[in-house]
Amino acid sequence: MLRIHVTAQGVADDVRVQQSSGSRRLDEAARTTVQQQWRFAPAERHGIKIAAETIQQIEFRLSD
Repeated sequence: MLRIHVTAQGVADDVRVQQSSGSRRLDEAARTTVQQQWRFAPAERHGIKIAAETIQQIEFRLSD
């Protein structure tokens, strides 16, 4: 589970592990992927885009 600070531009500029998966490598992979590749619809207040925090659970799936 990650705590993500999202800028008013929809970019994750600070991503921290809120609850570990139990694997340091998986935690870092999730954190890095969210920070480098994900884009968000920013929060709005009175029609103005603002920075905000969200908590997101990341689910890992293994495939062949």
